[in-house]
Amino acid sequence: MSQAKRGACSFFATPRGCKHGNTCRFSHDVDANPARSPSKATKNRSISENPLTAAEIDAVMKKYLFDDYRFVKTFDVYAFWFPFQSVHRSNKNCSDQDGQIILKTIAEGNGLLRINNIVQWPQVAFNAGPNPTTLSFQRGYLPLISLLASDFVLKSTLNHLVNALYMRVLDNIETFAAHLKAFMDAAMAAKTFKDPRSAQSETPAGSHVFTALSTILFECLTRFKNAVTTYPALPPLVNNLEKWVDSWVDMLSATPPTFDDPVLEKSQARDFVISYVQDKVNRLATIIEREEKKNAKARQKMNEPLIRAVNEGVVSALKILYEEHGPGSLRPDGPRHNNDFNEIQDIRIAPTQEELVAQIKPYLPANFFEAPHHLPADSMERLLDIQFRLLREELTAPLRTSLQLVQNDLMDTRRGKSKPTQLASIIKGKGGKYKGFVDRDDSVMFNVYTNVSFIGVHPDWRGISVKVAFDTPPGRGRSTKGRERVSFWEGVGGKRLIQGGLIALVWEEGAEISIHLGVLATNLKEITEFVKDNAGQVVARIVFFDTSVQLRILQDLKKTQNRRKSLGTKLLVESPVMFEAIRPFLEALRVEPETLSFKEYLVHRPVGFFPNTPILPPKYSRMAGFQYQLAPLFSPESGVADLKLSVNDPQSIANARDALKASRLDPSQADAVVDTLLREVSLIQGPPGTGKSFVGIELLRVLLASAKPVLMIAFTNHALDHMLTGVLDAGITDKIVRLGSRSADDRISSFSLDNLEKIAGKSNSGLDRINRRNYHELKQVENEIERYMKEFTREDVSSDDITKLLRTEYPEHFEYLSSPPHWISVYYRQFTQQEEGWSRAGPGGRKEAHDTSQYSFWAQGYDIAFLETPEFPTQPHVAENFEEGTSNRFDILETEAMEDEDDGSETLDQEAWELPEAWSTETGEGAASLNNINPTAAVSPSQRIEAVEVNQDELVRSNVEHFFDTLDLDVPVIPTGNRDSDILLVQGDDVWSMSFVERMRLHDHWRKEVLARRSATHEQDFEALRRSHQDALTAWNEGRDEIKRQLLKNTDIVGCTTTGAARLTSLLKGLSPRILLVEEAGQVLEAHVLGSLVPSIEHLILIGDPLQLRPTLNNYCELGIRFLFASYVLNRLL
Repeated sequence: MSQAKRGACSFFATPRGCKHGNTCRFSHDVDANPARSPSKATKNRSISENPLTAAEIDAVMKKYLFDDYRFVKTFDVYAFWFPFQSVHRSNKNCSDQDGQIILKTIAEGNGLLRINNIVQWPQVAFNAGPNPTTLSFQRGYLPLISLLASDFVLKSTLNHLVNALYMRVLDNIETFAAHLKAFMDAAMAAKTFKDPRSAQSETPAGSHVFTALSTILFECLTRFKNAVTTYPALPPLVNNLEKWVDSWVDMLSATPPTFDDPVLEKSQARDFVISYVQDKVNRLATIIEREEKKNAKARQKMNEPLIRAVNEGVVSALKILYEEHGPGSLRPDGPRHNNDFNEIQDIRIAPTQEELVAQIKPYLPANFFEAPHHLPADSMERLLDIQFRLLREELTAPLRTSLQLVQNDLMDTRRGKSKPTQLASIIKGKGGKYKGFVDRDDSVMFNVYTNVSFIGVHPDWRGISVKVAFDTPPGRGRSTKGRERVSFWEGVGGKRLIQGGLIALVWEEGAEISIHLGVLATNLKEITEFVKDNAGQVVARIVFFDTSVQLRILQDLKKTQNRRKSLGTKLLVESPVMFEAIRPFLEALRVEPETLSFKEYLVHRPVGFFPNTPILPPKYSRMAGFQYQLAPLFSPESGVADLKLSVNDPQSIANARDALKASRLDPSQADAVVDTLLREVSLIQGPPGTGKSFVGIELLRVLLASAKPVLMIAFTNHALDHMLTGVLDAGITDKIVRLGSRSADDRISSFSLDNLEKIAGKSNSGLDRINRRNYHELKQVENEIERYMKEFTREDVSSDDITKLLRTEYPEHFEYLSSPPHWISVYYRQFTQQEEGWSRAGPGGRKEAHDTSQYSFWAQGYDIAFLETPEFPTQPHVAENFEEGTSNRFDILETEAMEDEDDGSETLDQEAWELPEAWSTETGEGAASLNNINPTAAVSPSQRIEAVEVNQDELVRSNVEHFFDTLDLDVPVIPTGNRDSDILLVQGDDVWSMSFVERMRLHDHWRKEVLARRSATHEQDFEALRRSHQDALTAWNEGRDEIKRQLLKNTDIVGCTTTGAARLTSLLKGLSPRILLVEEAGQVLEAHVLGSLVPSIEHLILIGDPLQLRPTLNNYCELGIRFLFASYVLNRLL
């Protein structure tokens, strides 16, 4: 059978054909020569030499994504895995972007189902051979393990997709572990990983099997909180993995080796490979051990033996003050508040109201080895705990103090104290600065904004934001001139209402004072645009942390929109600490401790530890055959074209030191360069003018030839720009990208990621298309939220609302209401035809469509009104007897003689009452509303039509009588019952026999029930929408990060501030830099360095002078002196 040409439609030439027909985007031309089909390609094509293209992979995968597809035999699984052999970096026809599209294909929908089918395969064996029902572990399970450990999964920023894949393993962990154990036990016994019954199977490398398994288990343990507790099969699996690796190493290290493994072919690298695998497995064992101890130990005493107390006085005081005063449940009297926990992973970064008003001091551990702490002294977990708690106190303390002062003033005012409080004066002056004293030595000053009102709730790129209005603070901001108001806000742009700043809503209502925290989402441009035309008010958007306050604000908006007064006092208190400058580090510090490199150097150690501790070379430099090329350190005139440095060869090191004396470096600088290259953690210290930055730039000449990209960070934008400018001036590389948009240097700004994105422009790549879909889904959720807001604030109840209630809660009433007596059905049809097109005047003069639903017809008693208000036609000659000035609600009916035309047509005679103009109806603006029904409205005397007085001889029958005569029915009795609603609610069979009063009674009950149900479900509905919005926003942001990662993959240097590094952890993790260079490290807190250490970092270089620049703290007296929080890595490691 002929096949489609390569690059043409992959389905046209198949038996099933192309479902798109002539609309297909690919060619349907058929080659005269037979070409191989995908199935033949799997047999004849050497994937290592001629991998599939991205289009071919997509074509092969499509059949597995149909809803009705199922794996029937094991061979189907092997074919499914075939295209994945081509998804790797060396395949030039399958880019990283293509890999991310493939990831989305298999991590969602039917692709994820296929993965699940494989994980759950009932029979998996080591020696399956060509068996249609028993799956070969090597050919069916090992490809899954390889996929989950591959770069295009691990380095992806699309975390929601990656997590979905790993959850397939965790949700089936018992099955996965059982299959793995059976395979490993058989492989260890056979002393090979090769299937002895399969000619198709190559011998898998043990290093690949164990590395991939370790990677998967590590990701499962670190991505999902409490994984050890939630999935009890994980610890035994890790323990077994340790045993398998030990057996494999023993057999591999025997003389001669007794295990058949491809790693033997490269004996030079064997030791490195074994060491690498053992490190990864040991890391897993450490996590399991720690988590099991944590679960087994409900309480751990604070006292720790002191090895050597260099701060003996401080240690003694801490032991006295904090003995047994641990965090959370470790405190004898229990947690201090609802955000006091043993583990930092459980602590909400933004403080809670209960935490902010608590009078008990927080748990703050001191930052040195000898200090008491509830975690082991030399553990990374302890270091992260200390840094997290102290850095968070830097964020929380000023706001906690401010809010307690405000709360005290409000309570003093409530108690009626004669002396006016400072807050009362600020409220009277419509805002201002509050200056308070914490104690004799410490004070606080913060901004207070008054007369806060809510404008609306809307979704935006930060979440669900609340738009608020408040008084313009005193000063030039209240100027009568718009230009001066704008100038005021531009001048204080870095001090007031900073985007990303923490702000508190203080809401006093009745006896309750509540505090709700949020982040300012408004930028300076939005503020200046508003104040340009408004002197007395400022508008800002706030994203609150708690859903409860958003619902409370919606309730307040409902009051104001329905013209009810909003009660209570509302103030905004602005934190003097920038929340978004600290939050990224706090989130980064809650990382799994085992993901951080350099544990042995960074954890707290006793004095004298480091001089006796050898520091290993960077991991990348320990690989067999690796050598640094030092020739770039010489000037072109020197003639040095080759100078290698091998970190494991002492002679090579000595030669390099000697040769570098003739380089551009002076002797101390040359030693610093060599020492840095030999140590995985390096400190370059020196006073001003000694060339520290110059050494850093020269180092880059060597490092860029060894491991790219290099991640360069600095505490300030100025320091970062200065270092990047030095790189450009030295001509080292121009392939640099600066993350962040706050560079003050025009030259460096042109190297920003924003600029790179603009130059790259929008493409039609798969990733861009995916992210456009993500954006579309985000906008859809935002539209749903906007509709929800409108629904929430309305207090009217429509016919549809009540009908929905009746369907589920009152099915009998609904059934009989939907099936009225015949005469009512006929009259209802006439009624709806007559009312069609009319509208009524609603609140504020708005036009509202007239409700003609069957329920509204019933509730407003139109059928009863029809019976009670008969209408009589007026004869023309009778009208002549009326006295002049007689008032009647009907116009006098005029009759025109109609001449019959002899056109052969038949004239239909009509009764006078049947003529449309014979009757007067009341519709339009005077029509009743379902939400404004008066029990007497339908039968009031003013609405009743009195019969025109005529001579008895000329009396005609009413429209009611004619109506029922036509139907051959008697006129029914008008209902006049007056039963209670309790009775009416259980008697649904006579809904149409209820009186108007009874109907109103029942309608009122149902209306209240609808409102009650609506209120009860609002929080749940809102929370569901909020989560949907957050998920959609996360997917969109992750998609944007992935596009950025693709743009950055060919860069040499990525530069950002420490805050940017912490904020962009996901993006940097995807880039996988091996080298981290920290400029002006003396200014950088330990927390900043730890927050920037993505897992791929293998070489940490710190440059700075701790005597020249030190970290800046807002709460220096408390944290910097008492707890040594200002102790920085550069100082501690010297």
